[in-house]
Amino acid sequence: MAILEERGIFWWADEATPEGKFAPDSCVAGLLTIAADGRTSLELDGWLQSKHGPFSGMVQGELPAEKHIRGLLKGSGNHVLLLGLIRSGGRFSSNKISYERYVATRCLVSETAFAKKYALKFRRLRVSLEGYEEWLRLKALKVARTRQKITATYKKPKKADYRVLDGNLTIEFELGGKESGSMFGNNLTMNETAAVSLRFNSAKTLDAIAAEYQHLEEFFMLMTDTNYELPWPSIGLNKDSLCRFYFTKLENLGSREVPKYYNCIVNFMQIRECFGSLWSTWKKKREELGPGLYLFLGTRRATKMYVEHRFVNLVWGIEAFHRNKYEPAGSPPLKEKVDRVINDVKRSKDRRWLKQQLKNALEPSLGERIAETLGVLPLDLDATRLRTFSDTCARLRNDISHFGGQRQKQGSYTEFITQLHDLSEALSPLYHMLLLHELGIEAKILKWWVYEGFHSYPIKVHLAKAGLLDTSAVEPKAPQSGQPIR
Repeated sequence: MAILEERGIFWWADEATPEGKFAPDSCVAGLLTIAADGRTSLELDGWLQSKHGPFSGMVQGELPAEKHIRGLLKGSGNHVLLLGLIRSGGRFSSNKISYERYVATRCLVSETAFAKKYALKFRRLRVSLEGYEEWLRLKALKVARTRQKITATYKKPKKADYRVLDGNLTIEFELGGKESGSMFGNNLTMNETAAVSLRFNSAKTLDAIAAEYQHLEEFFMLMTDTNYELPWPSIGLNKDSLCRFYFTKLENLGSREVPKYYNCIVNFMQIRECFGSLWSTWKKKREELGPGLYLFLGTRRATKMYVEHRFVNLVWGIEAFHRNKYEPAGSPPLKEKVDRVINDVKRSKDRRWLKQQLKNALEPSLGERIAETLGVLPLDLDATRLRTFSDTCARLRNDISHFGGQRQKQGSYTEFITQLHDLSEALSPLYHMLLLHELGIEAKILKWWVYEGFHSYPIKVHLAKAGLLDTSAVEPKAPQSGQPIR
């Protein structure tokens, strides 16, 4: 399904528009389409002026980075700017209409015309939080109903301002809605929502803006425990106006199911005071942890993964987290032993060989890395159970990596896959919790999510299957009256 599909007129962006006209005389009519994943395509009813002339429809290839196309859409009257152009064919004919097609990796859509001279660097990014209302815990809209009338009152909440790592972050609250457009309108809807705005200290390129948008989307993914996609962003065209920014995403794997309050690990009201510092920490941790963070997000974005792939990604990610977080340090007795063994070898050539073979002997094992990394979680896990679980994960990861599956062909492949699945279902929430703990989410919030939250039962079931909890922890408890909804 297309986000936008509209006809208009288009021309090279470096062509001057005569005074009193919408576009240069060389403009060409065409159809602009923006797909759901941000892919932008333009099919013209002719061809834009170039050295290829009418043969341009037979030419394919990437255009220079500074070559852009402007457009004016017929229905909406919006102005467009197409960037990152690729000529993608068309048709040359002597007795039919010759035309050409373009693909654009970036597209800006604005209600106002783009300046004659424009710099493709921006200081402002704004994203609607439509769909995140239950995470925000909005409750400023009050409705009172009597037999005679219905009254709605709205007191706009104070916006939340934060000073962050590279600028300012603001969450602004809004009241939206619509009414029937008919003469005798009988339908009115009102909804309160919010938007997040980032104002940067220095102007950013479109690629950097797209990366910031992705960082926001992943940040909210961690907080809400959902894959809900953020709406497309708007960016600062000038001091007073914004334009919508579309860009090609690698894949459209997000969900359109909005986050519900019972899915969210932590809601905005719990972290309102520290939201800015959490965002700044998130930005820093992306650089510090690298794949120790990305590999978890990859398991959430790629919703269709084989069991082995998901399992090794989780283990790789935790190993990468440990390598980036902790300094390598072998125990002094072990180091002394390695040095003694190497020095006992008489031939220098053999000593060099042995030293090369033992260069990683001081590093902790994979099982030790997993246990140390997950041991910081505020879950009061038994250390012996955690070490057994960690060693099992390490052994199975090594079996897959170095032996192509089961090292010892004991039991069926289905049993092997089932074990990997159960371990992955335990690893995933622990890894998720680890990242939130690293960002600075309070221990009591994380502990509540695992042991008492709305989805705590399946989490505890999988932790028990993996041997991290006793089966008695899974037994249902009688609900206590008066417990608040978090």
